[in-house]
Formats: sequence, C-alpha cells, structure tokens
Amino acid sequence: MKALFGHGCRTCSRGTPHDWITHKPDWIGVHHVDMPETYLPELGLGERQAIYLARSVGADALLMDDAKARVAAERAKLRVFGTLGILDAPRFATWLTCQLR
Repeated sequence: MKALFGHGCRTCSRGTPHDWITHKPDWIGVHHVDMPETYLPELGLGERQAIYLARSVGADALLMDDAKARVAAERAKLRVFGTLGILDAPRFATWLTCQLR
C-alpha cells in the first residue's frame, strides 16, 4: 500500500480496468502464491491466499471484508481495512479523487 499511497495526481494511472490489464501500472505487483493446503482451512481460498501473500511480502495492510478472514488476518498481526474503512483513509481518498478526475 505504500507504493499505492505514494502516488500524487501527476503520476497516478488513469484508464479503464482493461487498460490496467494490458498495461499494468508500476505499482501493481503480480505474485504466485504457493501456500500449504492446510493454511487457515476454515477460510475460503481467496482469503487464505490474500493473508498468506500479505504475510509473505510484509504488506503494510490488507483490504478484506469477510469477517472471519479479518479476524484471522488480525491474529496474523496484519493491519486490516474493510472497503468502507479504506475509503476514509485520507491518503487513499486523495488517490481515489485523482483517479476519478
């Protein structure tokens, strides 16, 4: 998230989601998740992968709405934001405003 929040309006990427797929902005990273099948078996695959990856790369925070997964992420010492919570974060709001112009 540090890379995401560090961008100002002069450098932020604009465009449609399709543009982001074909011309990925520099701040988006793609990672393969090779986690044990037994990792957090009580959660769905996507939540398990998100928590595992966040811990693996030393993420500053994790965006997650599933209540059970949020508890698991917090137990793993991750800072967790929900969708509405991150929209209140001042630096995210600045970035989002830039994207919508």
